[in-house]
Amino acid sequence: MLIKTKLLVVSLLSLLFLCGIITTIAVKDATDSLITAEMNKLTALKSSKKGEVVNYFNSLKGLLVSLANHKGTQESFLAFENGFYKLQSELQLNISKIKIELKRDFESNFLNDVNYNVPNSTKKRNISDYIPKNENALVAQYIFITDNSSPLGEKNNMTYNNKYTSSYMSAHKKYHKSYDEFLTSFDLYDIFMVDLKGNLIYTDFKEKDFATNLKDGVYSNTGIARVYKKALNIKVGELAFADFSPYEPSYNSAASFIATPIYINDIKKGVLIFQMPVDRINSIMSLDGKYQEAGLGESGETYLIGQDYKMRNNSRFTKDIKNKVVQELGSTIGVWEVKTKSTKAVISANKNKGSWIIDDYRGISVLSVYDTVSLYDQVTWVIIAEIDEDEALQPAIDLRNDVIISSFVVLIVILFIFIFFINNVVIKPLSFFQEGLVEFFKYLNKESDEIPHLDDKSPSEIGEMAKVINKNILITKNNLEEDKKIIDEVVKVLGEFEQGDLSQRVTLTTNNPALSQLTSLLNQMGQKIENNINNVLAVLEEYSNYNYLRKVDTSGIKDHLLKLANGINYLDSAITQMLVENKETGLLLKNKSDGLLDSVESLNTSSNESAASLEETAAALEEITSTIVSNSSKISEMNHFANEVILSASLGEEETNKTMRAMDDINKQVAAINESIVVIDQIVFQ
Repeated sequence: MLIKTKLLVVSLLSLLFLCGIITTIAVKDATDSLITAEMNKLTALKSSKKGEVVNYFNSLKGLLVSLANHKGTQESFLAFENGFYKLQSELQLNISKIKIELKRDFESNFLNDVNYNVPNSTKKRNISDYIPKNENALVAQYIFITDNSSPLGEKNNMTYNNKYTSSYMSAHKKYHKSYDEFLTSFDLYDIFMVDLKGNLIYTDFKEKDFATNLKDGVYSNTGIARVYKKALNIKVGELAFADFSPYEPSYNSAASFIATPIYINDIKKGVLIFQMPVDRINSIMSLDGKYQEAGLGESGETYLIGQDYKMRNNSRFTKDIKNKVVQELGSTIGVWEVKTKSTKAVISANKNKGSWIIDDYRGISVLSVYDTVSLYDQVTWVIIAEIDEDEALQPAIDLRNDVIISSFVVLIVILFIFIFFINNVVIKPLSFFQEGLVEFFKYLNKESDEIPHLDDKSPSEIGEMAKVINKNILITKNNLEEDKKIIDEVVKVLGEFEQGDLSQRVTLTTNNPALSQLTSLLNQMGQKIENNINNVLAVLEEYSNYNYLRKVDTSGIKDHLLKLANGINYLDSAITQMLVENKETGLLLKNKSDGLLDSVESLNTSSNESAASLEETAAALEEITSTIVSNSSKISEMNHFANEVILSASLGEEETNKTMRAMDDINKQVAAINESIVVIDQIVFQ
């Protein structure tokens, strides 16, 4: 990778890293600030909703207690109670027919519409179980529910019916409208009056619980029956509360009740009960649907959770909850269970309040703030304010995107500026610097005869480097020229060695340690070879003077010269041995010759006896012949020894030739050393 590319890559990575750090820090700070701000906003909203809920429940308590202690309530209670127990006696209706009509009405207009799939709700019972046992209760249900032309849910529209003129109807005409207006004004779901026997002698809304008995009737195990029983044991001004649970008369929708006793002349006469207004609580917690105006955007909500982990108001996302019961009821109150870290913190871990980021009941990460809501010191609910983390942190995400885009634009601009700067301030000087170095190395590689100087006028580090390199170029050039002279003289000396002149020596000196060592070794080699050759020549000169006793000194030599010295020394031994043998042969010949002379002399002196003893003479001649043959053999042997001497001389000549070839090899090695020195010098320079 080029330096330019490296610089650009490093710069780009550095800028990207810097942008990443800046973006991360900015987004983190913005995220933390947004989380803090959103948590504060949710906390404020939660506190506001908590205050509204508590105030509303306290206001309901005030309404209930004040209404129960109102003189008009006391009068109406007595009138309804008196009229209730006179209904049948005053109207004398056909009870059998009423039961049949009530059963038909229950079957067609009520039971088929009740959702019995609601968890913890009562199961559908036999139709007879829903029919009151008290005749007055039967008549009351028949008049105000079955024979009421208004549909169920609007039965409170009937104030008076002339067909059933009675004490109860007169009391209903007198007081019902006031209670109905009171219910509407304060967004109550229903108002009940229950006597001490447990009979629901009056309800405003006239649902199927009207006229039933809360002690032993069909709804004696419901929330209204529980709150009634609690109210029987409390004092004036005190309140009983029953939390939300499925309530069959309201089609198993969740219902909650508050109750207080009715005292008349300090005597407990009955119980006044309110059915909690679901819509009002929903309105408080849903901010009347104005989520965005309240800062909750598209995903924020506030909701209440009871001790059973069930919701106490409708979820903002009721339509999105994939639950059959929720969709059938169109409500999450008392049905949808919410077990998140926030609800568990209060209900299971007994923590009063807190805030964090968790997964909500939809499985979505949310900013969650939780707190407790104490109702009448009897029940504790959890109030929660949440908003999706993605939506809450959207400004941080937008900031991150803006920072990334801005950083990218700035990065591009800085990168172009940096490229321009690198090209003009770094790359171009480096290019000139590189060209100068290339020429310098061409000179070192003997591709060029001149070394151009680098441009050292730049005030930057590159200029300083160029000055240093120029200085070293001069030094290197001088050293190379000295080395060249040394090498030329070495070549000349080796050439003389090749021609046989071993007296030549390298006289020049150099600062190059390698060349200095080479010349020293070459001179030593020449000196040693010259000394060894002189030793050989001196021995051979002695041989020429027939002195075969001197030997070549072999100490300190090896390989080819050692073979030469050993060959000459072997020649010395061979010649000496040959001369000894020749001497022995000569002495033998001399002895034989003396015998021959003695025989000839004997022949001359006894020539006369020759004839007589011819056979002896022939024998003597044969002996002489044998002696001559022996002499001829000795002469042949001497000739063989002479040939061996000639062969030894030839071997000496061959060893000399080997010596010359060794000198040639030395010349080649010197040339190789010369090339190695050049390479080593280049490496050292680099």
